[in-house]
Amino acid sequence: MRTPSGTSGDGFPRPSATPETVPQARIILLGACHGDPRGYRRTVEILGALKPDLVAVEVSPFALRFRMRHRRFLMARLRSSIAVASRRLGIPAAQAYAHPQVRRLFLQIALPYEWRAARTHCALFALPCHPVDSSRFSRALICHWPELLSPANVGALLSLPSDETPWAEAQYRRAAWALQNGGLFPSPKTRPPADDDLLEERERHLETQVRAILRVWEPARLVYLGGWEHLLPAASPPTLAQRLRDLQPARLLLDGSVIRDG
Repeated sequence: MRTPSGTSGDGFPRPSATPETVPQARIILLGACHGDPRGYRRTVEILGALKPDLVAVEVSPFALRFRMRHRRFLMARLRSSIAVASRRLGIPAAQAYAHPQVRRLFLQIALPYEWRAARTHCALFALPCHPVDSSRFSRALICHWPELLSPANVGALLSLPSDETPWAEAQYRRAAWALQNGGLFPSPKTRPPADDDLLEERERHLETQVRAILRVWEPARLVYLGGWEHLLPAASPPTLAQRLRDLQPARLLLDGSVIRDG
C-alpha cells in the first residue's frame, strides 16, 4: 500500500506517516474520492492490508436498489444525451465518450466502486458488509439525475477542457491537506448539493448506523468506507469523525495517506 509523503508538486502537503504507523484502532474511517477510476483496485488492496472484521459502506439501500432496478434506463438515457450533445457540438461520439467528465457520469450512475470492492473482499473472507448511508439523503441527490443526465448538461461538460491530469490523485492530495489542516474545504464543489439540515441528518444517521453495528456485531476492527469529507475533524454540521471522536477512530485515505490527529 503506497503512502505519499512530503509535499506534492502543486504545493499541497502530504502526510509523512506510513501504513505501519496506523494505530491498532477498533474503528478505521477510510476516506474515498467518489468517481476515482482506480477506486475499485485501491479499495480491494487497502482492505486486504487492513483486515477488517466488518465493512460499513457509505451507500444507502435505496441507492443500491435504484441503480440495479434502473441500470439499463440510466445507461440508455446517458448514451442518448451523449449522442445529442456530440451532434450539437460537432464532435465525434468517441471523443465525447472519452471525455473525463463524461466518464465520471457513467461512474456516478453505476454501482459505486466502494460497494463492489467491499462486497468482493467480504465475500472472499465471509465477512459482513453493510450499506449504511441515509436513503432519504440518496433520494434528495438522485432527484437531480434527470438534469444531470440531460443533453444540456452533457453538452456543458463536453465544453470543458479535457484535462488529462490524474483527477483522483489531485483530489486525494487536496483531501489530505484539508483533513490535516483543520477541516478546510479546498473547493466549494466538495460538498453535496443539500441544505445543512439534511447534511446534519445524514451525519447523524451514519453515526447511529456505525454505533449500532459496533453494539450488535462487536467487531474487533470495523472499517467505514465513504467520502473523505466525513473524516473532517471540524466542520458544520459535525461530521461522522467528529461524532465518533469518543471512540478514537483512525483516519486514512484510500490512496494510503494516513491522517494524524493533532
